[in-house]
Amino acid sequence: MKSKRLIAAMIFPLACALVYADVPVGADLTGHVTLPEGKSGAATVLVRYAQLKTNFESSVSTRNPILPKRARTDSNGNFKIESLDARWLYFGDIIAPGCKLQPLDQIDPAAGPLDVSLETANTNVPPDRVIHGRVIDANGSAVSGALINIEGTTRNGQGTWPGYDIDYFSVSDDAGNFVVYGKTPFVAADGKVEATGYAEASFEQWPSDAINQQWSRTGSMPEGLFGYAKPLHQITLIKGAALQGRLLQDGRPVANAEIRINRCGAGSDCWFWGGAVLTDYQGRFSFANLPPHQSWCICGSWDLPAKAGAVPQTDVKIGEDGSTNDLGDLNLKSVSKITGRIHLSDCRPIPANSHYFLSDAAMGSSLPSSVGADGSFHFAAVPGDKVSIFLRVSGYQLTPRDGMLKSGSVTNVTIVPTMTNLVIEMKPHSGINSFLELIRYFMR
Repeated sequence: MKSKRLIAAMIFPLACALVYADVPVGADLTGHVTLPEGKSGAATVLVRYAQLKTNFESSVSTRNPILPKRARTDSNGNFKIESLDARWLYFGDIIAPGCKLQPLDQIDPAAGPLDVSLETANTNVPPDRVIHGRVIDANGSAVSGALINIEGTTRNGQGTWPGYDIDYFSVSDDAGNFVVYGKTPFVAADGKVEATGYAEASFEQWPSDAINQQWSRTGSMPEGLFGYAKPLHQITLIKGAALQGRLLQDGRPVANAEIRINRCGAGSDCWFWGGAVLTDYQGRFSFANLPPHQSWCICGSWDLPAKAGAVPQTDVKIGEDGSTNDLGDLNLKSVSKITGRIHLSDCRPIPANSHYFLSDAAMGSSLPSSVGADGSFHFAAVPGDKVSIFLRVSGYQLTPRDGMLKSGSVTNVTIVPTMTNLVIEMKPHSGINSFLELIRYFMR
């Protein structure tokens, strides 16, 4: 009995020393991929984004799944992507060398294994609709299973981002070779290459095979290509650098908190993050295989502030290839509380399904929360010095007489330690005037 009390006494302080963020409902996505007859090798299963199931209501503090995730099939064609949140439906693609890309639409990981059969790709296409390339490592060896993501295309001297009428993804085979097919002729493509254990690498203005052939014959740059075009479609991946640190609140480790990294500086209006990880039970986090000699920024996500505090935006400089950069301890900063209500100028009841969401320069947008039947809304905790509130109330728009409000349906609120009884007035939509106001807002 004495030993049991001693064990309990040892465990209890450890439990009290941890601060946990919201824990998602875990489920593994499993399945089997059958390749066409005559094809061999591995397929890549890529999960790119997710949509909350209709029977789950989101809130400002609901965590988005950390995506993308991918897995390769084994020698029997089986795959597993671990620890997806079963409250969401997932979208993505299955890619294999020499096969047509197979989209994944509204996949429920809790519904059981997937069984997918791929079709052979049509390789009989003219050279102005195809790119052949190769992925190697720093030693010149082939990198198998590298994911090629086409992000932009050039046609008739006009660059388009994102690209269109082209395969958005391809994967390298065992020899490191890959092929990208276009539905219509193109001059060049931009994108990035990533593989497990390597730092992501990007490419710009990779010409189509037709342009490459012309280049080889004439020795000069064809018309319609930018000056940094590269005729040789071979890209080298390196291991990259690592970044680590620890998240604390009042000296206690914060576990299961999402830490994001992006290439924008702290305080910038850029929320496109390049990766995200969760802290472990000691509050530690680590990013591997980052491109070296680059500046990045660390920030948090919306799920954590409502529970504990906000991850401070922190600028970091990544060192040389193979190095490990240690940020040390990051301490959560304080957050603010906001409560208020929406008042309709015609004094009608708040329409059903009215909702709002928050937006922050570093963290992006939160998931929507429902407005109360009386028009009430509240934010348990808001990070930073300024946050945007997006309102979606069917048939209503913001009133211009409220000096704090901006065009469209956005209001910027400067946060003070506590802001209560905030009243936002909305009026009935004015039809075409509201539409023109929205156009002016996006053309500013």
